[in-house]
Amino acid sequence: MFNQEKYLKLLGLEAEQVSLKFLKKLHLHHLYKFPFENLDIHLKRPIVLDVEKIASKMLDQERGGFCYELNGLFFELLKSLNFDCFIISAEVWFNEKWGPPYDHMAIVVKFEDKSYLCDVGFGDSFTYPKEIKFNEWQIDGNSFFRIIAEEEVLFLEKSPDMQKSEAQYRFTLQPRQYIEFIGMCDYQQTDPTSHFTQKKVISKLTKTGRITLNDDKLTITELNQKNVQPIHSKHEFDILLKEHFGYDFSES
Repeated sequence: MFNQEKYLKLLGLEAEQVSLKFLKKLHLHHLYKFPFENLDIHLKRPIVLDVEKIASKMLDQERGGFCYELNGLFFELLKSLNFDCFIISAEVWFNEKWGPPYDHMAIVVKFEDKSYLCDVGFGDSFTYPKEIKFNEWQIDGNSFFRIIAEEEVLFLEKSPDMQKSEAQYRFTLQPRQYIEFIGMCDYQQTDPTSHFTQKKVISKLTKTGRITLNDDKLTITELNQKNVQPIHSKHEFDILLKEHFGYDFSES
């Protein structure tokens, strides 16, 4: 069940007064602790958008999840800590086209006259909340992010050098309810055209880079140096999954 004290303990943090500094710590430590992963989809374990079920998975089993789980539970944590926040729907840029509504879930947190985009459920993306201000690059590690606006629609872009950029997703600031994402959550885990059903993936931020494991390779990035190890069998995948993430599904 959802337990704020247990949640914070897993993050290695204690409750503080609402502040941007505390929000940044929560966001970063969440990315360190809970990986982005779609393994339940490939284990044929249904993902149900129920806060208590997701809390059991993440807090009791210490598992990660995909956006509806990671951002969904992080939103519950922020609310319990008295942050002024709401969830939003985003459409991901993938395979040269935009995804449908509710393709992705993210969070907006408000402080007085400023708003911040939070997202602990998009894999290799920003590590700290991004202020929702337009056409200004914001540095984040070795990447830069900016938000541009076209009327009511906002676009998140990522760049390695502030010269060439790549779209991440588009969104509006319309508050959404968790229940609104149920249809797309079902689609993402069952439809053969969903990229989540195509291959297994698990990825987690580390203090020196990132570790990502999928069906055919292990990628470890440390201090901008990337090492890629091919994977040739499910047995090898299971060994690396346990070694790097502590998961043991070898009997599943």
